Amino acid sequence: MKFSQRQIIIVVAVIAVVGIVGYLVATNLRSSTRPPEVKLTVWGKGEARALLDPLFQQYETFRPNVKISYENIDEDGYDEKVVDALASGQGPDVLMLSNRALPKQIARLAPAVALQISIAEVQNLFPRVVEQDFVARPPAPEGSADVGQAPSVVYALPLSIDTLALFYNKDIFDTAGIVSPPKTWSEFQALVPALRTINESRQLVRAAAAIGGSEKTVPHAVDILNLLMLQSGTEMTNANFTAALFSDEKGIAAMNYYLQFGDAVSSVYTWNENQPPAFDSFLSGKTAMVFGYMKDAEALKQKSPFFPLGIAPVPQGGDPSTGSGQVSYANYDGLAVSKQSKVPEWAWDFVLYATTDENIASLYTNATRRPPALRTLIDKAKTSAELGVFAKQALTARSWHNPDMNKVEALFNSAILQVIRGQSDVRQALRQVKDQVDQLFRANSRQ
Repeated sequence: MKFSQRQIIIVVAVIAVVGIVGYLVATNLRSSTRPPEVKLTVWGKGEARALLDPLFQQYETFRPNVKISYENIDEDGYDEKVVDALASGQGPDVLMLSNRALPKQIARLAPAVALQISIAEVQNLFPRVVEQDFVARPPAPEGSADVGQAPSVVYALPLSIDTLALFYNKDIFDTAGIVSPPKTWSEFQALVPALRTINESRQLVRAAAAIGGSEKTVPHAVDILNLLMLQSGTEMTNANFTAALFSDEKGIAAMNYYLQFGDAVSSVYTWNENQPPAFDSFLSGKTAMVFGYMKDAEALKQKSPFFPLGIAPVPQGGDPSTGSGQVSYANYDGLAVSKQSKVPEWAWDFVLYATTDENIASLYTNATRRPPALRTLIDKAKTSAELGVFAKQALTARSWHNPDMNKVEALFNSAILQVIRGQSDVRQALRQVKDQVDQLFRANSRQ
């Protein structure tokens, strides 16, 4: 069959149109399925890139369209540098957020959307403290009457959870005939006379423990005090995080308990403000027990590799054999996403990949030798000689929402000093802290 010239032209035109349409459709499909090129900026807190490179490399392999730029920011003044950078529009996509910093920083952060991770998943993946610290209702828009009506969302997730532990000198314990470290505060008090050495002038030759003083001589003095408050059942704030409640009778009793160890007329007197910094005194054998975090243990080992360092859980108020009512104190960072990020969905994709996948999260904990945050990794680490104490304590860890961690710590430290110097009693000092913390809560609500 022969086609006329006109029929041939029509057939060619149809084929050309079909070809063009097919090309356009195929091109559109390819462009719609090809993910965009993304560059994520991550600001670490005092960690060399080498420690995070395995994690970054795995993610970049998983998401070939994403490249990660990492900057190691010094831990001192980290929060201030982040705030300044965000104010100037030069902040990172992903940043480190202290577990006590959410109330102050919440307006600067982009939460995960519910489809990315649910609250139930956070509860299943991490110890309870993570939900307490990093899950919250977003602040209401300015002028909105719907305060506190929005559902809670996830603002950060951790790679590691550090907790306050008891460090003790094994040699001093052995010499004193003490078989094991104290499990309760009653046992702790009972050990003070056996470990303490006081001369005829009532001067401390060797302290049983660094406790009862201010931050000047006692590392984490405020954390120890807050731990005692939480263990005693003190409610630190109201449910809406708008007012402090720790100046009640339980809070007063907890502060009195802490300060008795620095009171020269107390039967458990074992510290004063004339002592050298506690970690130095501990390493020199002049203090038998101190309190510290995993990062402190690492620093002590670096300074004195052969020191007979023992690490035990913090003492509890009740019977630790029952496992009920145990409370440890958490201090850690989570990965959070800046509200200024132009690619918050990709930033959160990285955060979730890094923190919720057991194999990937283990790359970080193996490289840093830090206690893990995922429950599955905690279960594996709880028998570790190095990490076991910290891993198990993560399951009972607590902290509290304070409006400005640095200012609140300074307020508590000032209250400790006022009582030590006789300038105030505990009730009055705690009341002053409560009033000033309430002001900080109000200031945050106006941001």
